[in-house]
Amino acid sequence: MTDEKGRDWVDTVSKLLIPIVIFAAGAWFSYQKDKSDAASQQFQRESEVLKLAASSNEAERTLGLKTIEILQSEGRFSKEMEPVVKAMSEGRPTDPATQKAQTIIAKQDQSSGNPTVPNKAPNTFLQISRDDQRPDAAELVGILQKAGFEVSGIELVSAATQNTYIRYFSADNKQYADKVQELMKGMGFDVAEQDFSAGSLHEKTPPGALEVWIGQKQGPLKKARSSGI
Repeated sequence: MTDEKGRDWVDTVSKLLIPIVIFAAGAWFSYQKDKSDAASQQFQRESEVLKLAASSNEAERTLGLKTIEILQSEGRFSKEMEPVVKAMSEGRPTDPATQKAQTIIAKQDQSSGNPTVPNKAPNTFLQISRDDQRPDAAELVGILQKAGFEVSGIELVSAATQNTYIRYFSADNKQYADKVQELMKGMGFDVAEQDFSAGSLHEKTPPGALEVWIGQKQGPLKKARSSGI
């Protein structure tokens, strides 16, 4: 009799627990699905924002970076967005998009307790006015790299200068500008320096950053003739 009562009690408890277990399992799966859906939606939103920020269209790029700034202020700047913004922050110093990306990265480093350590190696940004200047610019890249400079490629710009300039943005950078000018004059470039260290760009450019602008007036360099020709 006692055994029968025990079995009845177990059956009763089992019948009561089964719906609870089913409900709990359903709730857990529902939670996981909602969590997965939210993550998917966040990924999609961030992808769209990054697509705008990396666009070649200036208006779209400005909108994308402004959206990232808003997300950052709301504490919704994800680690997945950081590499793209960091890559943008390494562009030409006087590009507004580069400056905005640098501001975002600086704030992110500050909030995470990892302040940006300035890179002492000069990073040189090379702009050309016409595509036929590219061969001479490529030769200049090789010479600068051999001299210890970092060169971030060659950019063909629409808003070009007339003359050829080396721009520096802090007094500490002048020594590097002097060296670049010496190397360029040795190649045959008619080049002058432009000092932007007293302007607002000084605070927006990384230490050691230089810009080389090969102007519209700069024609092909005259190559030294080989002996006997």
